[in-house]
Amino acid sequence: MAESITLTPPHYDKLGAVLCATLNDGTVTCAGDVAHLDDGQEHVFERTGIRVKRQGDEYVFTREQ
Repeated sequence: MAESITLTPPHYDKLGAVLCATLNDGTVTCAGDVAHLDDGQEHVFERTGIRVKRQGDEYVFTREQ
């Protein structure tokens, strides 16, 4: 079962105990790791195993349990 949150910039929330955030320029952070996403791209934060996918102004952070 997957746990997820959806954020629009500039907002932050926790996925479990891990802080995730979005900024206005397409930058996302998760537990201090940073990545930049263009529309339609996704990224996996290796340290936390959290995947983030950008769809326009929505960013979906997902962690498999």
